[in-house]
Amino acid sequence: MLKELIGTVNNKDVSIIKKPNQIVMIYSGEILSGVLYIKEDLNYPKVILKEFVDKFELLFKNIIQDQTIKFPREKLFKYTETITEDLFF
Repeated sequence: MLKELIGTVNNKDVSIIKKPNQIVMIYSGEILSGVLYIKEDLNYPKVILKEFVDKFELLFKNIIQDQTIKFPREKLFKYTETITEDLFF
């Protein structure tokens, strides 16, 4: 579905869909995509979205791709929370 909205999955730019009072930013990394819903078209969220997806993939790519790796989900969410706090707050 995202491919249809934004073109190729390997697009290294942030795609933007604009609607009245709502902007959707989509960034697709190698194995996952991140989406932000915002009200203003600012450059900063584009940079942060890209950084978040790239960091998440760097840290968890092997875990996501290899289903035999046993990694406690609560730790995965804790690390995700840390990345989110670091970038967004």
